[in-house]
Amino acid sequence: MTAPVFRRMAWQGLALGLLVGQALAGNVEVKPLLARMPARTAAEEQAVFGELIKGGPEAVQAVCAKLAPPGKGGDSSARYLLGGLAFYAARPGAEAERRLCSDAMLEALRKVPDPEIKSFLLGLLRWCGGPECLAPLGVCLREPNLVEPATQALLAIRAPGTAAVLLPALKKARGNEAVTLVKALGELRAPPAVPALVELAAGADADLRPAALRALAEIGPRERLLWTDYSAGDALRRACRTGDAREKALAANLYLRYARRLAEYGARARGAAVCREVLALGAAPGAAHLRPAALNTLAAVCGEQAIPDLVAAVNSSNRTDSVSALHTLLAMPGAQSTGALNQILASGPDHLRIALLNALAGANSPAFSGAVAANLKHSDVDVRTAAIQTLHGKQGLASLLDLLPSASADELLELKKHILALADKKDLPDIAAVLAKAPALAQVVILDILSQRRAIACVTVVLGAAASADPAVRLAAMKALGTTAAPAQLPQMMALALKSTAADEQAAALRAVVAVAKVLPEAEQRAGMVLDVYPNAPAGIKAQLLGVLPELGGQQALETVTGAVTGPEDSIRNAAVGALANWPDQAAAATMLQAAAVITNLTHQALLLRGFVRLVRESGQPDTAKLGRYQEALAAARRSDEKKIILGALVDVKTLAALQLLDKYLDDPELRDEAASVAVLVACPEGNYKGLTDPAARPVLVRMAGVIKDEPVRKKVEAHLAGIKKE
Repeated sequence: MTAPVFRRMAWQGLALGLLVGQALAGNVEVKPLLARMPARTAAEEQAVFGELIKGGPEAVQAVCAKLAPPGKGGDSSARYLLGGLAFYAARPGAEAERRLCSDAMLEALRKVPDPEIKSFLLGLLRWCGGPECLAPLGVCLREPNLVEPATQALLAIRAPGTAAVLLPALKKARGNEAVTLVKALGELRAPPAVPALVELAAGADADLRPAALRALAEIGPRERLLWTDYSAGDALRRACRTGDAREKALAANLYLRYARRLAEYGARARGAAVCREVLALGAAPGAAHLRPAALNTLAAVCGEQAIPDLVAAVNSSNRTDSVSALHTLLAMPGAQSTGALNQILASGPDHLRIALLNALAGANSPAFSGAVAANLKHSDVDVRTAAIQTLHGKQGLASLLDLLPSASADELLELKKHILALADKKDLPDIAAVLAKAPALAQVVILDILSQRRAIACVTVVLGAAASADPAVRLAAMKALGTTAAPAQLPQMMALALKSTAADEQAAALRAVVAVAKVLPEAEQRAGMVLDVYPNAPAGIKAQLLGVLPELGGQQALETVTGAVTGPEDSIRNAAVGALANWPDQAAAATMLQAAAVITNLTHQALLLRGFVRLVRESGQPDTAKLGRYQEALAAARRSDEKKIILGALVDVKTLAALQLLDKYLDDPELRDEAASVAVLVACPEGNYKGLTDPAARPVLVRMAGVIKDEPVRKKVEAHLAGIKKE
């Protein structure tokens, strides 16, 4: 065998060995692993990652070799596998696996030419990369389209020396790449970057300037061997006074952030000076928004030493500064700030008191309870109202109750709201006890509170108030009895209703009787109290008694109402007809129809027929039975208005018989339109209803089509008619 032939065979064997080695990748074939992605379960996914790592860096690189540029092939399985692997390898206690994956991905990053694939690999290194990545990622920073992903990877890794990798790249970067690097150096708070950033902060690039200023504010002072470099602050100070209003405002806020860095460094005096500089800048036209931020930062930097400045701002004529300083003071812990705030509550102007009290309303602050209590008696109603809103707990409730006797009408509403919020069941007797010493206006509010809280234990107090000389108090008490009384008090409540001569009080007392009587299990028992007094009651209250009987129910009550329908007095007849027409159960249907048939008052007949139709519609009877009842009602009705109501009810009876009944009214000029409209709904399909298809419906539909004036409705009838077979 000649030497050239031998050499050629040797190279072929070596190439074949490399291919086999890459395919097997450390005795692990990656193709089956890729086929299992995405895995069905987390356990299966982790098993795939473990098998891949067993194959060593060659296996990971083999998967990386499957990555393809966008549009050049399907690599979703490879990307899914590598993405999960990077996260898996970064788990605690797996440093060797993390390093294996990181090294393999770095090697792939070195070899691959496509920038999109490089960007993807850099994204993986954010998870599994470590200090070993600094130099390779530093190389990537030389490529403009890799600056962003490489920088984000370096920030995620945060290995010592990261700033030293970023800073050289900044010297050559331009545009967006430079902005990315500047932001990263600021996020790292890298003091060595200060000289370069100071230069950029004074440069002409409108995007780099604010980024550099922000980074300088984050970094703060730069400690040198024998001195401290405050050039970052000097650059920010200059920026506060140059550029347009927006740039100045941004620089001023960044200067305040620098003040916080000074405080962290231990240079509190310098930080305070910065805050006072910005306060002074806030005095310029259009810059007032800087002052609240400066005051807040001053408090953060100096702590209690800033209190004199804050108190001065609180007492300034600028209300924005005043309220802002007030809230800053409130957020500061310590006796000194608490003392300053208590002084404001004691002697400050009304607008400050209100602002502070409003701020205290959301928290229970015992340190201010004395000053708050004093403001409850302030001469200004707005201050008093704000003080009311700050009260909490039992002590707060006691203060609210003390205020009730002297409160104005507006304050009473505010007091009621907060008493209802604070009081629980065992506090109700204390609230009721205030009734005796309160004026009428306050008594009304107290009774409403007892009513809303269903203060059954206080019913004796409420009954006593029902006998008050003040009509408003009596009315409020009678209303309150509906929720505070029990069936045992029904005789007293009925006596109150009979005794009163005021219609509104009678009505309120009877409403309360109904509310309490409804808890009784038997209908006859519920109505018993009313029926007992009805025969001997005055005519005026008899009408009201009849009006409540439908809610109480029972056969005896129904008979009483029925007998009164034909009584001699108009007021009683009117009340009886109204009660019968509103009767809730089916027992009254026949009585309604009988009364409607013989009654001469057309208004009364209309009420009864409408009540009858309501009961039939609610009855649940078969359509045939309902139709028969409606026919009876039509026979009793004298006016077209009532007949229209009855015909309208036929819309629920979708039968041929109902359609034929409607047909009888197509010749009546007054009822034709109503009958035709209802007939369309009975006969024609709508939604899931398929309509009447009996051939016997055809004659009626033909007549309907001739009567209906609305063209779309007529076409609907004709269309349905076309689908019905002729007899």
